[in-house]
Amino acid sequence: MPFVTLVLARRRIIAGITGGAVRMRGRRYNSPVWKSLIAALLVLPAPPAAAPVPIPDPYVFTADDVGFADGGDADTSVGRIAAMDDYLGPKKPILRLDLFWELLQPQRGGPIDWNAGRLDDRVNAAHEQGVRVLLILDYAPSWAGGHEGEHNWLPTGDDDWRTIVTATVEHFGPKVQAYEVWNEPNLKNFGSYGDNSLAQRAGRYWRLVEIAHDVIDARCPGCVVLAGGSAGGDADTTVSPIRNDNEAADWLEHAYTLGKGGTFDAVTYHPYPDIGGGHLPTFSRTTCTGTIWYRFWSGFGPDGDPQCGGAAALYDVLQRHGQGDKKIWATEFGFSTLGPREPLALRYVRDALEEGVRNWRTRSYAGPLFLYAFQSPDPDAEICTRIPGECAFGLRDAAGTPREPMYTDVGVALRGDPWPSTLAPGRSLFRGAALRSPNGRYHLWMQGDGNLVLYDGSRVLWARGGQKAYRLTSQDDGNLVLYDHTHDHTVKAGDAYANPAIWASGTAGKGPGTLRLQDDGNLVFYRDATPLWDTATYTITLTSALGKCLDVPGSDFTRAVRPQLYTCNSTAAQQWIHSDERILTRNNLCLDVVGGATTNGAAIQLETCNGDPAQRWQHTAAGALLNPRSGRCLDIPGSSPDNNVRPQLYTCNATGAQRWIKAQV
Repeated sequence: MPFVTLVLARRRIIAGITGGAVRMRGRRYNSPVWKSLIAALLVLPAPPAAAPVPIPDPYVFTADDVGFADGGDADTSVGRIAAMDDYLGPKKPILRLDLFWELLQPQRGGPIDWNAGRLDDRVNAAHEQGVRVLLILDYAPSWAGGHEGEHNWLPTGDDDWRTIVTATVEHFGPKVQAYEVWNEPNLKNFGSYGDNSLAQRAGRYWRLVEIAHDVIDARCPGCVVLAGGSAGGDADTTVSPIRNDNEAADWLEHAYTLGKGGTFDAVTYHPYPDIGGGHLPTFSRTTCTGTIWYRFWSGFGPDGDPQCGGAAALYDVLQRHGQGDKKIWATEFGFSTLGPREPLALRYVRDALEEGVRNWRTRSYAGPLFLYAFQSPDPDAEICTRIPGECAFGLRDAAGTPREPMYTDVGVALRGDPWPSTLAPGRSLFRGAALRSPNGRYHLWMQGDGNLVLYDGSRVLWARGGQKAYRLTSQDDGNLVLYDHTHDHTVKAGDAYANPAIWASGTAGKGPGTLRLQDDGNLVFYRDATPLWDTATYTITLTSALGKCLDVPGSDFTRAVRPQLYTCNSTAAQQWIHSDERILTRNNLCLDVVGGATTNGAAIQLETCNGDPAQRWQHTAAGALLNPRSGRCLDIPGSSPDNNVRPQLYTCNATGAQRWIKAQV
């Protein structure tokens, strides 16, 4: 089961902080309102504190941006803003703060205390440090929601809502750059209304979005307005199969049904994974319908699969309504170390967070991602004693101590540091992550589709594909292993992963090793300085024992061209890669037996690599290039030493006409 109770309880814990650059909306920067606002700001007296740190364009947000929900004690929250800023190095964080209208204005018509919960202090501190703010317009006082002592009801009066939104935007001005309309409104615990039917709740919510959008657009044309049912939805577990008709995708669909598709600039969403099952973010069952697996358990889920991934389903709604250019902001994402079953090892939670951060940025629809949480709350807090797992999301503990190795390693992912060239012992490469050679030319990608692929630019040099892998791990026993992730498990402190292996380097028992992507394009697994395994993807020449090199005539790298023997000259026409029993040219064509023939004299050509046995070549101990299907070898007709002779397939005979010397370029 997913970690439902943790998601529902998060509201009171969040103390307030929480591809290519794309302007989130076209705004009227030349409007009179905007000009007057700028003019007014220019004549304001200088603040007593340090001048705000300039932001190149505060209203442009990308998938590279990082946000935080704090989770720690409100009284010390202002000081943590600087800690978040330091943590990200040159990258500036975004703070996600709750308005908490219920605290600001507990009495109808009463004054608004903008510093209730230290809201003003936080916004001002963020502004002075050049940290942007996403403010959630949320939680109505009892007098506005119509239910005494309850603050999870949507406001019933349009004018009340319009008034507080107007006052908020005017009060904070340029200190807030984005607004989110409510938090997880598709959960009844947070967004009740009327008779609590889906139709009434969704209808009221999207009306509130429309009002907020109009107010914000008129007063802050650059501000981004986010809306949507950000949670997984209320599932009815009393029926079988479980029913859930208000997932985030369903909630967004209501916007278009009600004609509100133009009232928001981006979608807010909380892509929490199945924490309770201990699954990585991109995980979903292969069969994700019926009674086996429910999509709302995979809030993050695999990309490009609307049936099995919550985020993909949300994007599908946008695309179907012609708004696929709108971004989805992951306004909460995290992983607790205290699951409802057993505690999870910090290294496992680190891996899950790294995978989520890296993979999110590979998605075309991704906006900023906000991590919950930077710091855990006091474990003695009421919510923590009641639901301990809710208080174990922090990168730092309640005292501000980093939780290692999670804190350091996740920071590398959040900052977007350049991909490393090595995978250290005990570490894994997860979906959305890569190794990069020091010269920047070659990349090994653990792709979002589960394929492990080594690239030279866009050219595939080596791959392990079609297996839906989730991670490549450099094990402490010296084995390099590609793992599936197909069943429930919980990783306790000190435990190893327990997923099925689908490929391995076969080097177990040789001690811990380091995987290194070299500048020559070769991927090598080393124990100290000793290579244990490699992909053999370095560039070579193939020289016949008769003294001539295998050559592409006229450097014509096109299909059906027949290679020849020619005087060795070190040109690109004589450079090959022999890996995975394929012999490749520089533009990714393969050495191929014409027509798949298996008889003597069969011609050899260049052809698109297709995995056919006609393109398999094994370099034997005797130096021959053997085609396993035919049992014949690459041969120089008549043992001719001349230029322009075309190789052929012929019975293996151990003569110089079939002996080939591989030399690294």
